[in-house]
Amino acid sequence: MSLFFSLVVACVPGLRLHTASVDGETRSWYLYVPEAATGPLPVVFAFHGGGTHGKREGRGFARYTDLVDNAEQDAFIVAFPNSLEGNWNDGRFDPDHLPDGVFPSGVLPDDVAFFDTMLERVLAETDADPTRVYLTGVSNGAFFSQRLACERTEQIAAVAGVVGGIAPDTAATCAPGVGLPVLSIVGDGDPLVPYEGGATATDRGETLSSDAMMALWRGVNGCDEGTPDQVALPDLEEDGCRIYHQIWLGCAASVERVRMAGGGHGWPGKLQYAPRRVIGDVCQELDTNGVLWAFMKEHRRAP
Repeated sequence: MSLFFSLVVACVPGLRLHTASVDGETRSWYLYVPEAATGPLPVVFAFHGGGTHGKREGRGFARYTDLVDNAEQDAFIVAFPNSLEGNWNDGRFDPDHLPDGVFPSGVLPDDVAFFDTMLERVLAETDADPTRVYLTGVSNGAFFSQRLACERTEQIAAVAGVVGGIAPDTAATCAPGVGLPVLSIVGDGDPLVPYEGGATATDRGETLSSDAMMALWRGVNGCDEGTPDQVALPDLEEDGCRIYHQIWLGCAASVERVRMAGGGHGWPGKLQYAPRRVIGDVCQELDTNGVLWAFMKEHRRAP
């Protein structure tokens, strides 16, 4: 069982495939640049979930999320990277004890170096704004976004992950010298990445609890102690979910969480791609793309 199921998808108009050599491997990503927009433009890196197959997972993720539509409407570049073997090296995996079917080669790829190469190429080959580089991802892709947030903080303006956590080893060494705006969209009924922390599904390592992950970033960003401000979104769908937007106060850089009470493992507002007994309820009353972009666009990294 994968952490995020692959989908059969049609092509997404306007996506262009790019490749580069990283550690002797050909790595690739799909890129969408708005047709009529003038720059410099923000750029969003969107990392697919794990357990997919082949080397075109980014295209499937583009189709599933419809982020290209938002990129065209709101004038930002979006990159959909392809992992090497269907999974990102997100900090959870022990190279000496890899789960069955994860990295069949037996070698953990240097996906951080891949990100470095992609970012360099995107900045060189498009009219991208280096002060507005954003990260998002789902499941394994959200875990990897957290790793990059810790290890490449000074290149990133904000990170916003969906139904993911952070590996304990990543958290233990996460001590960036600057603050970073962070948004996490999580379901407290997620059977694959547990909200309370612990083992993730199919022997894919451990995650901190959602509360512990937010506490980590509150410490990094110097937030006030105490509970966050919380707003309950209108409950408009009979989808088993209730949405709460939480914002911590006094932070040097924003720390926010969208908690889906009763929510499961998926991109909210999109397809219930697997049975509820497997992934829980994919909440339908959250415009995930809109929430992500509304958060990201408020933040810019110092030159």
